[in-house]
Amino acid sequence: MKKILILLATLAIVFGATAGQRDFAKLDKDQDGKLSKAEFLHRIKTEKIDQMTKVFVNRDKNKDGYLVVDEYTIKSKK
Repeated sequence: MKKILILLATLAIVFGATAGQRDFAKLDKDQDGKLSKAEFLHRIKTEKIDQMTKVFVNRDKNKDGYLVVDEYTIKSKK
């Protein structure tokens, strides 16, 4: 039973990362391997721009104004 749970947890992590990478690739319109704030916010509704701008800034760990896939796929801490 324990092995099955470990396998399921591993699969969830792998597929979660893959989905995040797919989403990142869709947003990366110029295919430069990073997201500008404009690319990140491109499809965000007007009423959520401020909130999502804060998400962008918080995920931009090296403060270069772009998100790479590792920064984009960071899970929120609650």
